Amino acid sequence: MAPILINADRVVAELDQLAAYSDTPAPAVTRVMLSQQDLAARAWLTTLMQDAGLATRVDAAGNLFARWLGQEEGLPAVATGSHCDAIPHSGKYDGTLGVVGAVEAVRALGASGWRPRRSIDVVMFTSEEPTRYGVGCLGSRPEVVDVGGDAGHGDVSPWVGWFVVRRVRRRCRGPRGP
Repeated sequence: MAPILINADRVVAELDQLAAYSDTPAPAVTRVMLSQQDLAARAWLTTLMQDAGLATRVDAAGNLFARWLGQEEGLPAVATGSHCDAIPHSGKYDGTLGVVGAVEAVRALGASGWRPRRSIDVVMFTSEEPTRYGVGCLGSRPEVVDVGGDAGHGDVSPWVGWFVVRRVRRRCRGPRGP
């Protein structure tokens, strides 16, 4: 196995490119869920992930998954990532470093000749920031509990969950995955 080398210059350039999808001028970033800038950023991230050799899919909540297939495909995948939506006037690393950094980690591991036993999913969650509907973690919440469930997240009614999922499906138009 070759050394694992992170291309920091590439990561910085990709973070700068992603920050350009903003409704406010640099250095601030504003990218509200389902805005034109958010949709453009999602499309750019999808291409970035596919160019890294990852198989992408979008789930019903609009979460973007990019899978690096492991040696034993039947095992549950391990996930890493974050979000790319941004509250008004945020910084360019909020959430995005978790997504772009995860893509770079997979690229570096693959270039070294290493292959994971389990598949690895790089995830870009939808609407972690509560800017559009006043409820945060809309993409990641259904991954850990039913929306409206009683596992500490009862502040989201099933109606809000239904409304948001319909809106995301309409705007993202991604293929539904498992």
